[in-house]
Amino acid sequence: MATGSELASERLRLRPCAERDVDALLALWTDPAVRRWLWDDVVIPRTVAAERVDASIASFARAEFGLWVAAPRAGGALIGVAGLVELEPAVGPELIYALAPAHWGRGYATEASRVVLAHAFGRLGFERVPGRTDPPNRESARVLERLGMRLESERAADGRPMLCYALRREEFALPGA
Repeated sequence: MATGSELASERLRLRPCAERDVDALLALWTDPAVRRWLWDDVVIPRTVAAERVDASIASFARAEFGLWVAAPRAGGALIGVAGLVELEPAVGPELIYALAPAHWGRGYATEASRVVLAHAFGRLGFERVPGRTDPPNRESARVLERLGMRLESERAADGRPMLCYALRREEFALPGA
């Protein structure tokens, strides 16, 4: 069974999430500052984190994308997650990312997301990758904009307003370019 490709940036190494990551991801996803945006401020149970990891493993086996856990290249614990997840079939795989608050403001979300996008546009041949964020989450919108994504619309998702961005392959700047 394919488990997905490891990815790397200048400062980070990303590997497909695995069952051993459930507790670390649960800690990240239930951090009050993270869950505010990622889980609509709901404290998810461990079973939900395990289901997301299982879905990611299955997605890597089927389509070579899912969630990658990010850690410093020099070694150390998980500091975040970035990946491509199909939240709505009509939209297709979307870019998502989350970092532990201790690592905010250092460019890690942009760096991790850029290598995920390089994988999507390169190896996977995607023509377009969407990403979205809550309107008040200006930090996340800035990450999407630094990646070159353009705001396409504001629409409701699960009854909440969302800023919907997207990036086309021909607009993507490869890392180091």
